[in-house]
Amino acid sequence: MKRIFLSAAAVMLSALAVSPAAFASGDYPNKPIKIIVPYPPGGTSDVLGRLLGNKLSNNLKQPVIIENKPGAAEAIGASATATAPADGYTLMLATLSSMAVNPALYKDALIYNPQKDFRPIAHIASVPAVMAVNPKVPAKNLSELTAYFKANPNSSYASPGVGSPGHLGMEMYKQNAGINVLHVPYRGGAPAMQDLISGQVDAMLVLVPEGMPHHESGRVRALAISTLERSGRYPDLPTMSEAGLKDFEIFLWYTLVAPKGTPDGIVNTLNDAINVALKDDEIVAKLKELSIEPEGGSPEDAVQLVNQEAIKWKKLIDARGITAQ
Repeated sequence: MKRIFLSAAAVMLSALAVSPAAFASGDYPNKPIKIIVPYPPGGTSDVLGRLLGNKLSNNLKQPVIIENKPGAAEAIGASATATAPADGYTLMLATLSSMAVNPALYKDALIYNPQKDFRPIAHIASVPAVMAVNPKVPAKNLSELTAYFKANPNSSYASPGVGSPGHLGMEMYKQNAGINVLHVPYRGGAPAMQDLISGQVDAMLVLVPEGMPHHESGRVRALAISTLERSGRYPDLPTMSEAGLKDFEIFLWYTLVAPKGTPDGIVNTLNDAINVALKDDEIVAKLKELSIEPEGGSPEDAVQLVNQEAIKWKKLIDARGITAQ
C-alpha cells in the first residue's frame, strides 16, 4: 500500500545496524519528548501513538510521553502543538482531519493553519476503509449496491461525523456513482456501527479495523476496500476501483508533526528514528493485527502527502457543499 517512495537513506537504515547514538543531533534529545494524541485513550490513534512512542524512546534514549488531548476534530491537540516551542520536545500524531480536511471544512474559524504552523516529520501509517452494508441490503458487490441506492432513494449511510474519512469517502462515492443517499452523522464510529448492525442505516464506509470483525461475524457485509490495491490480509475483497469507481482511494493517514520552525537537525533525527521504528518486527506485527500499514519516508514525503490530500479534499468539500455542523 506504499504510495510514497522511501528515501534511499531510509531504506538503508536497519534496526540492527543503527545504534541509538546515531540519532543524536547536537545534544538533542536531552529530556523527555511529548507526543500529543488528539484522541481519547484506548482508540486506534492512542494505540499507534504508544507503540511509536515506546520505540522512539528506545532509539533516542529518552522517555516519550503520550498526552491525550481529544476534541474539536483534533483542533485542541493541534492548537496545543502549534503554540509549543519549536524545540522537538512537543510533537503531535496528526491525521488527515487536522492536516488536510479541517482547513476546508472550518475555513476562517480554524484556530491553526496546517501549512503555517506545523512541520511534518514523517508519514507514520495508513488505515484503509471498507464499504459495509447491513445484511438486509441485498447487494453482494459495489455495482449491486449502486443499483440498490438508485432504486431506493430513501436509503441512508452512517458516518462517525461530518468531515470524517467515512463521510468524505461516501460523498466521493455518491459523486462518482451519480447517486443520492442520506447522510446520518454520529458522534463517533461506535454508535454509527451499532446502527448499521441494527439496520437503522443501510451502509457505512468504515475503517478496516473497526469493520472487518463485524463482517467476519456476519453482522455486516463488506463489499469493497477503499485502496487502489487489494489488501494482503483480505485478498478476496475487491477494491472500489475494480468495482467500477476508477481511481477511487481514501485512507486514514497519520503523520508526526512538530511546530513550525523546528530545526532541520532535530527533524532529521526524529525522521531517522521513526523509519527504524517502523521496520521493527514488533511494531510491524502489531500493526498488521490492527490492519494498519506502516509507512515511513522522508520529511519531504510527508509534506507532499499533506499538500496533495489538502487539495483533494478541499475540492470535494467545495463541490459537495459540505459544511461543519
